[in-house]
Amino acid sequence: MERLHEEGRLHLRDARREPGDEREAATAAADMRCKLQVDYLTVRLTTEIEAQQTMIETHGPELRAFRRHLRTRLANAAAMLGERP
Repeated sequence: MERLHEEGRLHLRDARREPGDEREAATAAADMRCKLQVDYLTVRLTTEIEAQQTMIETHGPELRAFRRHLRTRLANAAAMLGERP
């Protein structure tokens, strides 16, 4: 897809295929086959979930305080703009 900027708007359209696109498509397909063979996507997702759970368990109070801080900032910004958060 090619992105075009036109009159302040972003448009997407199909781009014409270039001669090198065949090799690029073949490489992408080979990459995905490899990822499927080694179950990369599941391993990656599982590892990410475990890391996030460890972060929450280790830093729960700090994360909750940070969330409260962000909510306060959002409420303050909304109040300044005359909006409801």
